[in-house]
Amino acid sequence: MKFTGRSFKRALSFTLGGIALLAVAYVVLVFLAVIPWPYACISETKMKLPNVSGGDFEIIYTNCDTLAKEESISVHVSRAGASRVTKWLNKKTLLFQYDPGAWDAPLPSIRASGQGRVLISIPRVSSISVQSRNWANVSVDYEIGHIDYPVTGQSQQTP
Repeated sequence: MKFTGRSFKRALSFTLGGIALLAVAYVVLVFLAVIPWPYACISETKMKLPNVSGGDFEIIYTNCDTLAKEESISVHVSRAGASRVTKWLNKKTLLFQYDPGAWDAPLPSIRASGQGRVLISIPRVSSISVQSRNWANVSVDYEIGHIDYPVTGQSQQTP
């Protein structure tokens, strides 16, 4: 099959039109927040805590600006003392994620609280989205002073 100038222009026009249509659809879906804008979120490692009860902990602040502003603090853990290769194979696990409620809110403190136990403490959070109670053979305890918007929707003090 031989392409002529006319058929080539037609194929090129069809291809470019399809690409333009997909680009417009993508922009509309991002604008409607159906799909996220890939550069709308910025994450920053705030603290690293090596070898706490066998885990390397990392606290990450994430700020997303789409139609609404979202902030979160995440606590991740991976096996302590792993080399770069084994860290790559042994990915981080999300233990705790919450909305800090303010840009200047304090970060959580993380410490070993006994054999195979870790305590994550924070004086106040706006809301909690992830709260795991164990990782590997380690129990995770929480000491949260106040939750502004708990799951029930009412403000409460946590013992």
